[in-house]
Amino acid sequence: MPVSKKSVKRLTSRQKKTVQGSHQMKARREEIVQTGQGTALEFSGELTLVGLKGDSVRQEILNALRGEVRRIEGRHQKAELLSISQVGSKIIVRTSTGQMALALGKHLYRARKGGQLSVTWSDSDVPVRVEWSAAS
Repeated sequence: MPVSKKSVKRLTSRQKKTVQGSHQMKARREEIVQTGQGTALEFSGELTLVGLKGDSVRQEILNALRGEVRRIEGRHQKAELLSISQVGSKIIVRTSTGQMALALGKHLYRARKGGQLSVTWSDSDVPVRVEWSAAS
């Protein structure tokens, strides 16, 4: 969605100097979205489920994820499940926060013994990509 030049609000150099730590990254992301530079992501966390064999196992794991999503959404107002899609043999779960994707991945890792969990953080912390692979 392009941003018109009239609605663009850039941070002045003085404002940038006052922003510290993790707030600096947030300010930079906001500047990118406001100016239309780069690609604005619709999600902050992505969980990819790989190696699920059989419909019953797939359904059991999705039910476990949905239960965990309800628990997380009850505790955190900004956390929500955006989409669940199946691409080939993979299931991709997109969330509004990176921490929610990480929490879902860790929940599966603890609940289903023998799988592998890998987490990839991007340079700006958004998006977080979590991949959970079922044991063979």
